[in-house]
Amino acid sequence: FGNLQKPAEFAKFREEQTKVGRLWYRFPTGESGLDVYDRTAAWWDSTIRWLNMRPGFEPIKTVVVVTHGLTLRFILMQLFGWSDTTFHTVWNAGNCEMYVLKKEPLGQYPADCVHAPSDKVATYFPYTMDTKEGDSPKSTKQLLLTLRDGTKVMREVDDYLSIPRPRTSNPHVVKDMLKKQHGLDPDEVVHIDFYAH
Repeated sequence: FGNLQKPAEFAKFREEQTKVGRLWYRFPTGESGLDVYDRTAAWWDSTIRWLNMRPGFEPIKTVVVVTHGLTLRFILMQLFGWSDTTFHTVWNAGNCEMYVLKKEPLGQYPADCVHAPSDKVATYFPYTMDTKEGDSPKSTKQLLLTLRDGTKVMREVDDYLSIPRPRTSNPHVVKDMLKKQHGLDPDEVVHIDFYAH
């Protein structure tokens, strides 16, 4: 993180980061995830967003962004309007993984396109993730389940991003995932706590 690190100190910083969250934790003399998010959003808005809105310039059809995994997650967070909870479910891209985003034509916004209520322009441009041409972000989420007999169990759900938004309003999808991934009978799950730790 830009500093020479002593192993014992770094272990302490990582422990603190786990408690606070990668988004908010600020390393001593370093940045928090939100600082990086702000820089990433400013770069996207000032450079990439307006590329094809310049009169007299040839349209640019392809932009290649090479970056670190955390920064890539922040780019996706702003483009898809992920909450901090969703951000924390997504893993950094693996070595040599690539994500292919395609911009949808005006008026054909995907379900994940987020608009600011006070703005007439889309806050996040309408992109879709092309998982045929590129990789798909890995996402996992720990859920606290209340079963019919009253017991509570934690289970991890893989591919959390595939749950339609708002994810907390789609318990039937989650129950189907729990059946496929853990063999749980959907009728046995009476409550799903998305925010338990």
